[in-house]
Amino acid sequence: MAAPEVTCIIVCFHRPESLRPALDALADPRVEVIVVNMEVDPEVAEIAAAAGVVQIPIDGDPGFATGVNLFALKELVACGEADVVLPAVLDHTGELELTIKPLPTLGALVREWLVFPDHPVERLDGRLHVEKWRRPTEPERVEAAGTPAMVTTKALLREHPMPDDYFLYWEEIEWFWWLREAGKRVLYVPEITVRHLGGRSDISALKAKFITRNAVRCVRRTQGAGPAALAAGIMLLYNLRLVGTAAIRKARGREAAPGELRARLAGLRETPASIREIK
Repeated sequence: MAAPEVTCIIVCFHRPESLRPALDALADPRVEVIVVNMEVDPEVAEIAAAAGVVQIPIDGDPGFATGVNLFALKELVACGEADVVLPAVLDHTGELELTIKPLPTLGALVREWLVFPDHPVERLDGRLHVEKWRRPTEPERVEAAGTPAMVTTKALLREHPMPDDYFLYWEEIEWFWWLREAGKRVLYVPEITVRHLGGRSDISALKAKFITRNAVRCVRRTQGAGPAALAAGIMLLYNLRLVGTAAIRKARGREAAPGELRARLAGLRETPASIREIK
């Protein structure tokens, strides 16, 4: 049997209903599939076994990081166009997810987190350079992305492994920081798309907590304690803005999602934990 051309790692965290169609789509002898079964979910194990793919059971919670039109993306890496290639990501409705992100400098935290909302402001879109609003229509170099799918080489991952000091959110941003420091090239390719059935746009208390704490952790690990202290202050103001916006929406009966205010308050209450990340 010929050796596979690409290896696809799927980190599955209790989502058996999403795993089955993913494995069906990847059923190709040129693709080696590895399923990382977080917390040893028996349904995930059963689906992986039925598909005949390699399974790595992970008992407990060591962290949740790393994992199509695979061959078109693979060719861009193989021919030297880029070290990491990112497809465009569509949500469950087929709408484009805004996955391009800035690297976590203090200026970027102020601009991209504190000042501007996640979705483009119509009057400002195109007039200001806001990384998280970017929607390239042609292949374009980017610095970072919060993406559920990417293609790179085993050699790069051995040299620059994905950090495992996070459970959800910001681990890939730190990874992209070190790739930039090492002179690696990241290419966003909008004509190649993947479908993301997860909840990147969900508003939840758990997500708000991890985003707040891990933002400061990421700045401390990439830039040191001084910038991390300033980052903690920026994230405090960021959460205050979100709480204020959610409170106004709730008073008007127009919450962006059920429990929005409760989730934003959870992020604000995580401020002490984020401050502990400075040291």
